[in-house]
Formats: sequence, structure tokens, C-alpha cells
Amino acid sequence: MSAAVVWLGLGVGATAAVYSHFVIAGVAVVGVVLFSFLTQSDDGRGSGQMVTGVLNSAQEKGTFNDRSVNKTVDDYASLYGQDSRVGGKEHGTLLKRRLNLYTQMVNDFYDLVTDFYEYGWGESFHFAPRLSYETFDESMRRHEYFLAARLGLNPKTNCADFGCGVGGPMRAIATFSGSKVTGINNNDYQIKVGTKHNQRDHLSHLCSFMKADFMKLPVADGTFDHAYEIEATCHAPDKVSCYREICRSIKPGGMFAGYEWVMTKGFDPNNKRHVAIKNGIEVGNGLADIATIPHVLESLKKAGFEVIESFEMSKGTPGNENQIPWYMPLKGSWSVRGFRMTALGRKFTHVLVTVLETMRLAPKGSTKVSKLLNDTANDLVEGGELDIFTPSYFFLARKPLARA
Repeated sequence: MSAAVVWLGLGVGATAAVYSHFVIAGVAVVGVVLFSFLTQSDDGRGSGQMVTGVLNSAQEKGTFNDRSVNKTVDDYASLYGQDSRVGGKEHGTLLKRRLNLYTQMVNDFYDLVTDFYEYGWGESFHFAPRLSYETFDESMRRHEYFLAARLGLNPKTNCADFGCGVGGPMRAIATFSGSKVTGINNNDYQIKVGTKHNQRDHLSHLCSFMKADFMKLPVADGTFDHAYEIEATCHAPDKVSCYREICRSIKPGGMFAGYEWVMTKGFDPNNKRHVAIKNGIEVGNGLADIATIPHVLESLKKAGFEVIESFEMSKGTPGNENQIPWYMPLKGSWSVRGFRMTALGRKFTHVLVTVLETMRLAPKGSTKVSKLLNDTANDLVEGGELDIFTPSYFFLARKPLARA
């Protein structure tokens, strides 16, 4: 056998078994490339990337440039324990630690998953109920524009986006309304990515980022006219304190709108399966503890807001119930783009990530990140199907006018 064949056999001998393994590995690599091209974002904005790009540590934009992925994901998982998805006692005992270390926990989480999110979802990291005649992208934009309309944003307003991610909603809302929007974010990597996206879309005159913890904002009272959050304050370790800081930062008479992650009235804390789903959603999304609807509304009031309206957006806006459930994108659709969101598509991606890590084309620990996201997708779907969880509890609140 020639030296070339021995080399192709990775130096472990020219046996039939080794050759067959090499063929399988070669097919897997071809599969990676083909699947990557098939599942590349087709929105024309360059927001998505191939799965191989997500995992390539040599990429300038890669999440894993200067991080030990394996250590980061292990440190993150240690805040939840080994039995988080089965409702074990260990999960509860670690709650206090997660609350104390929420900044590290959330930053580690987004360092690990941001590129995966953009690959699978786009630049807006949130859910949206979809009307039967809408595309996925149209439903996401409508969900964002709804906030802008409720807040009354216009070219004369200055608004804050709390927990803005890489700024997908911020850019959409600024373009739609003409309002200036400041994205509050405590994650360096997301700010770096989002700033590039602002420049790409020529929106730097309307959209900007502020590196800050929304539990302690470095701004004067009444800095913003209005504010919103999209599935972001679920990360807050204390709802009242978080909402109070937001209330302080906007002007008297200013409005605050948002979509909050909550356990619905269908959630039974004595049902072990319900508790396991809740715990699974928490561990897979960097959350300390998911609030209930009454807790959210009471926290807004304690923080100083008047609650104007609130309802479960995933049930449909009042008068319009013609909607596809919010969790359906995680089940996916059989389109080229939609396939990567399906359970089968996610499993295929996970297998490819495993192959890449085994072949040392992806950092050690990448498979753990993929499994984390795959598991939580299943938890989210089950929580939605059982109607015990929603990521889209809408509220609109107003900061009272100052007394004379």
C-alpha cells in the first residue's frame, strides 16, 4: 500500500477496518459541507452562517476565539447540577448560587450560544406567534413593530432596549419608527457583533450599544423617553429591582413594554413533570428561576409602574386568534431554511458537531453546547404544548407623572 494511502488512513494501519472508518469520516465531512450550505441563512443580510463557520475557532467572529469552551460550559452547568431536568433536589439547592452569580452565568451562556442562535434563528433572539399567512421573518418583525406602536415611538423619541442581544429587534424598531434606540447589554461579544451589524445596515446614527448590567444602570434618572425588553428581563435575579432601575431610567409619563418569560396558570408546582420542564428551560437558557404571571405584574407595580395592559401574546392579540403556536419553529417546517429548526434537523446538526469535534475541527466542548440547546428546545416545545409556559407575556406599563 502506498504512503499516500497510509497517510489517508491517518497513520493507524492499512487495514480494512481503518479504511472503512476513513470512508465514513469522509462521507461525514462531505455531509457537513452540504448540510452547511443547505442550512445557511437565506435572508440576504449575512446574519446567519454555516454550521462549520459557527464552530471554526479561526473565524474572526467565532464565539470560541479566546475561550476554553469545555471549561466554560462545565462551569455553566455546575450552577444547575446533574439532575436539573428531572426535578431533583440538587436543582433547588443551587438556586441561591445562580442568583448570586447571575452576571457570570448569563455572560457564559451567551458567549457559548450566540453564534448558534444566529445560525439557527437569525439576529432576533426571541419567539413570536405567527399568523397562518405569515412567514417566520414576517411574524418576528410584526412582534417587534407591535412594541414600537404600543410605545408610540417616532423620530423625536429616545428609547432603551434592555437586554438587546446582537440588536436585531433594535434595528428593526429603529427603522420602523425612526426613533433612536440604545441597546443595553452586558456581554462584550454580542456588542461586538451587534456593532458590526449596525454599521452593515447604516444604522449607527439611530442604534447604539451601552455595556451595562440592567440591575444597576450607569445613567441619570429620566435618561430615556421609553423602554422595552424582549424576553430579556427573565435573566434578572430580582424582578422588582430590575423593573425599578428601568423605571428610574425613563422620564415621568414614559412607557415600558415587554415580552416576559413566565410559567402560566396551567403550571402546577406539585406536578413533577411540570417542574422538570421548568428546570430544563432554566438550565438551557441561562435562567435562575422563571417567574409566574402574578409575580411579574406585582413586581411592575412595586417598582413604581402603572400597568396599562397585559395579556398572553402567544394566545393571540385581542380579536385575532388566527395564530400558529409560538413553539412551532422549534418543530420546524420542511423548507430548506426551516429544516435546521426541526427535531430531525437539530439532531443532524448535533451529529455533525460531534464529528467536527472528534476530528478536532471544532473546540472541545462544542458538542456539549449543541446538546444543551437541543435538550432545551425539547423542553420549550413540551412546555408550550402543555400550556404551562410562554415566552411572550406582553405588558405595557407607564411611569407616573411627577407630582407638582
